[in-house]
Amino acid sequence: SSGINAEYGVQGKINMAKDMYETILSTESVPSKVRASTLRQLGWLYHSSISSTIDIHRIQKAEPLLLESVQTDPSNGQSWYFLGRCYSAQNKVNEAFLAYRQSIDRLDRNADTWCSIGVLYQHQHQPMDALQAYICAVQIDSQHSAAWTNLGILYEQNLQPADAMVCYKKAV
Repeated sequence: SSGINAEYGVQGKINMAKDMYETILSTESVPSKVRASTLRQLGWLYHSSISSTIDIHRIQKAEPLLLESVQTDPSNGQSWYFLGRCYSAQNKVNEAFLAYRQSIDRLDRNADTWCSIGVLYQHQHQPMDALQAYICAVQIDSQHSAAWTNLGILYEQNLQPADAMVCYKKAV
């Protein structure tokens, strides 16, 4: 089902991809792993598509799909990560941290999850925790542009312009 996202989503055929996912979900006797993957992809499609602005209605459509995905296959760290992103977009901080924790427990080498944890900490005015999360992200993936950028912002906010500049240079 992730191929559907790649095939249709990238081409801007969001509705076609959505229809394909919904067709899969309406099919009798779909294996649970396929169902969980389809729910994850459809949920993420709702979460991240259509525009670059956060639309709370799309996020609210994504949440139950992602919840069902992690209930159907709780071992999938990517589903937990997407659910964490969904919670974070709704400012459900505790739920986001819990989902990210589940993601880390399953995908401990995921720089995206660590970067997202850093963003949450930064929004909660916990700069030392944010720093540790961003460092985890760039240790996993030294090319993780978002983590380097956010780390630079964190340094800049804490009046460390030289460190910020190093991070910004690594981000590009």
